Amino acid sequence: MTYISMPIFILMIFLSLPNNRPGDIKTQEIRTTIETDEPKWLFDPDLGDGFSFPLKGTYNAGILFYAGKNYSVQVKSENKEDQFIEWFILPNNFTYCQVHTMAKGRVIGIEHDSLGFYYRIRHAFIENAKRCELDITYGPVLISNLQPGQLIERQNPIGELAGKKLCVRVNKTEKSPLFFNPPTWYAKEYRNTTFPKTEENIIVVRKKDYSLFHYRKGELNSRFDICLGQDPQGHKIQQGDNKTPEGEYRISEMEKGPFVGGTGPWLGERWMHFSYPNRYDAWLGYKNGIITRDQFLAMEKADKSGKTANNYTKLGGRIGIHGWNGRFVANGTQDLTWGCVCMQNEDIVQLYEQIKLGVKVMIIP
Repeated sequence: MTYISMPIFILMIFLSLPNNRPGDIKTQEIRTTIETDEPKWLFDPDLGDGFSFPLKGTYNAGILFYAGKNYSVQVKSENKEDQFIEWFILPNNFTYCQVHTMAKGRVIGIEHDSLGFYYRIRHAFIENAKRCELDITYGPVLISNLQPGQLIERQNPIGELAGKKLCVRVNKTEKSPLFFNPPTWYAKEYRNTTFPKTEENIIVVRKKDYSLFHYRKGELNSRFDICLGQDPQGHKIQQGDNKTPEGEYRISEMEKGPFVGGTGPWLGERWMHFSYPNRYDAWLGYKNGIITRDQFLAMEKADKSGKTANNYTKLGGRIGIHGWNGRFVANGTQDLTWGCVCMQNEDIVQLYEQIKLGVKVMIIP
């Protein structure tokens, strides 16, 4: 009989394990520090909660309802590579018009010409878990009390329109959103943007220090150590890249274990799916030739309607937050999954009881 020493026996067992499991441990540089501060930029006082039409009243498809009457508004557009301009031409019987800010913002410039004053306002907001900015210029208006550096709320009066033609100009900057469009597009498509301070519950995953934060109405409720995909750096591009996606999603399914199947034990005691891929993932996938235009349009439609897009394309899917088979060591090897976020079992059980379907999940680098 041949005897094998215990260290060699353990090594043989390890080498015999399959090399494509959710729990594969690969060589990586061990983290020596953990960032414990919160992602406070999510609660920056400059962030707005959405966009509105720049004239007082209710606008829809060329009709402005104001003071109990309907007025026909002609809209003309001028599109350039780094700028969108829209002219709103009012009828002659419209005697008084108040220009309003489209969103919360900070005055960054004031200009004037023979027609009146033009106010440039920087609007900060969250698009797909990133802070974005739109620099929008409004005018001409009669003199206003607004001052450079002043922070003003959404639909705050800028001043009375000087004449019958309002010019609203959007300039592209380094922090412009992925979807850069004319002003009225934002009033329609981004009427409500994510505003973490008022969310009943919101989950924030920060990849750089393997942290999950749970907030309630802007207040930190709890923080947990987590694990990520086996190749955690950067955004998920396609199925099989073992990356954890970055962006904004919603909890779309919630399941309790035990789970069956080959990967069932690795899911731990709870699994909360989120709505990857979203419209931004779909757009990048289409732009990079990974999915078809029809697939992109279907995913965009599903995401806008609050549904989960097709999980079975080359972009991958079935991504979520789940428990783990055993325990992992914080500040150690935490790149373990095929792209999901995983937590210690006792942590996800605690979080699961406080979360409902539809809760937003923001995953940031």
